[in-house]
Amino acid sequence: PGDLLERAAASRKSEANAKEIELQIEVEEDLPEVDLDADRMTQVLVNLLDNALRYTPKGGWINLSAYEVEERVELNVHDSGPGIPAEDLEHLFERFYRGDKSRQREEGGSGLGLAIAKSLVENQGGEIRVESPPGEGARFVVELPVSGE
Repeated sequence: PGDLLERAAASRKSEANAKEIELQIEVEEDLPEVDLDADRMTQVLVNLLDNALRYTPKGGWINLSAYEVEERVELNVHDSGPGIPAEDLEHLFERFYRGDKSRQREEGGSGLGLAIAKSLVENQGGEIRVESPPGEGARFVVELPVSGE
């Protein structure tokens, strides 16, 4: 899991540096193995990281972390951006949903990224969710089963 976070961070390091955003990586020692498609999971993490970079202001931070939680491995992408309005949280993983209606299509994505991420995570036996307490940025959590379970 730590290698996945490193790959995702490395792929977006120049964008983070350009916005003076600090990319932090925290990986719990001795994490159990997870059986997954590393390329697809990297795609998920890069998508989450792209979103975090889009919304985190200059001088902010993005934390990528991996921990074992109740016999699952939890990957987190947490940013210091403005967070996600409560009314948008339940719709974020729907196809074509775009929470920020003010963004023009040229600036934003198609509204498919999080729906695809959800599908890729679920196809590997995992779950994805988002948490965004007011004023505390957004934290996307990917939970993956430990190998052999």
